[in-house]
Amino acid sequence: MLTLKRTRLALPLLLLGSLTAPALADPLAVTFTNSSTAGVTSITATPKGADTPSDQNLLTQSIPAGETATATLDIPPDACLFNLAITFDTGKQTSAPDTDVCNTDAIVLQ
Repeated sequence: MLTLKRTRLALPLLLLGSLTAPALADPLAVTFTNSSTAGVTSITATPKGADTPSDQNLLTQSIPAGETATATLDIPPDACLFNLAITFDTGKQTSAPDTDVCNTDAIVLQ
């Protein structure tokens, strides 16, 4: 019976904690497919409207041509649009502005 009392007391405290906790960024897994003929060495994602572009590479390793990789983005509350910057091993850079990462789980890079 002691276990039941502890459970009953702990549950309301956990619920209260979840109601008062500040909103944090939610991790979101996105699969990138490299359909180009060059390897992708870097992908950065900057929330639309941010003052400073992100310099954090989402990739842990390059994506060879024709391959896929999954990266995790930290999505701030109410922020779905990101400006992606992609760098290839040839030195070519491209961008994908206004990418809605909340409504897709796969992005094709060309």
